[in-house]
Amino acid sequence: MNNKLTMKAKLFLSVFVLFSFIYCLSLALKSGITSDAASMYLEAIDMANGNWLLHGWTLSTVPFYFTETLWYAVLIKIIGYHQSPMWWAPVLVYTVVILIASLLIADKNNKVIGVLALLMCVSMPSPLASGLTLAMCIHVGCLLSSLLCVYLANKKNSIYLIAVLFISSLAMYSDPMYLYTFAAPYLVAT
Repeated sequence: MNNKLTMKAKLFLSVFVLFSFIYCLSLALKSGITSDAASMYLEAIDMANGNWLLHGWTLSTVPFYFTETLWYAVLIKIIGYHQSPMWWAPVLVYTVVILIASLLIADKNNKVIGVLALLMCVSMPSPLASGLTLAMCIHVGCLLSSLLCVYLANKKNSIYLIAVLFISSLAMYSDPMYLYTFAAPYLVAT
């Protein structure tokens, strides 16, 4: 894989990711918050206030603990307690998904098809679907974990493979969908 991006490619990637963030945030701010997202937000607030293991909580079979809730708690800890993380956090996660997908495309020879596919992914959170793709607790953290593991596994370095194992174990605990988005396909492909 070619790890060297030209300055022009880095600039294009930076602008693309920035505009993707702005576009997705504008869509997310137009959608409401679901009860699942509100519940996860309350979990994240409790974690940010020191209850990192969520003692006293009864979590569902899909806790989203490491794939989403923990990161929202960290964001709340950094920027404080108010409603904005309910919109900012999912958009940040989705933007990192776009960034990693862009980096995977940048490492391939046929970039045109990859960039077109990525543009379709960016445009997918339409005003109608943004409540699903840009909301808390909708498996986007699982998708982020999957793409990050693909990116690291392609590096073919033992340190990166250990990171893949670590990320995979946390993601499998947090969201069983990870089995279908990365673990099973990766095992079949290798």
